[in-house]
Amino acid sequence: MPFNLESFESCEIPADEVFLITEETLDNIYASSSEADQFYPFFHLQNEYFILKNQNLARETAYVCYLISYYVFTALTPPHSEEIALEYAQEAVRRDPCAKYIQWLDIVKQGN
Repeated sequence: MPFNLESFESCEIPADEVFLITEETLDNIYASSSEADQFYPFFHLQNEYFILKNQNLARETAYVCYLISYYVFTALTPPHSEEIALEYAQEAVRRDPCAKYIQWLDIVKQGN
């Protein structure tokens, strides 16, 4: 079965497809989901974080950390969203210190 983040299936995201998930993908899922279903992408990405980390795939893990941080900080905004987003943003930078993640970390540090 091909991966589909919107289906919330409990299959892992193929490492070569992680970079196909964009901020827009997450924004669209959030906007089109019920309040309860809006949390599913977070848990799906959280699981993918563990899988990729255990496979020592630094770039892919960093990108998933960035996506988690983005989703928690901009869409979900649960209690403590700033702290959760900050941890994942910092982890993204530790694993892949590219300009995009460093810039995102600066945004998160400003608070929401």
